[in-house]
Amino acid sequence: MKCDCSQTKSEEEARTVWALPGRYHVQIQSADDTFNTLDKSMLVVFELLSGGTVPGQEGKTHTEYFSASEKAMKRINLLALACGLVRPGESRDVSFATEAPGRQLVIELEEHEYTKKDGTKGKGVRVTFAGMWSTGHKDVADVPKDREMIALAGKLIASGLSPAAATVTSELGTASVKDQWGEL
Repeated sequence: MKCDCSQTKSEEEARTVWALPGRYHVQIQSADDTFNTLDKSMLVVFELLSGGTVPGQEGKTHTEYFSASEKAMKRINLLALACGLVRPGESRDVSFATEAPGRQLVIELEEHEYTKKDGTKGKGVRVTFAGMWSTGHKDVADVPKDREMIALAGKLIASGLSPAAATVTSELGTASVKDQWGEL
């Protein structure tokens, strides 16, 4: 059994269950826009498809809270643009829960400190306010991307299928997805 800690700087880092700050090519695993009916906020789970700007992060997930307040709608609109649910100049109702899974984009994670309910300080990571781009955006050209997953999602969309069919879990490798869908 080979243990590879070549990219790990400390034991503390090895205990980190969340992705480290950096820019990553991700796929939306799920979006729950019904978990809080009072303010219509949303939780989105991203799966890191590539190590991005920090090696060794592939396969980790990041859950992000999106407020749907009037002030924060710019952030949700940017998410919709970055993952291709809407185009510039377009206005439409979007069901993130049904339309977003399988969509790909690049996100930027930053470390932040917050106050827990018991008043103590905690640390975590979050998507920067405007840290979401389409995979082909010029500002993220230097971010490593999983070209195979981009191509597969593009084929599914061109064939009229949901990109959610390209979702990869830890039990299914990319080869299983290709076997299931064949060459579209």
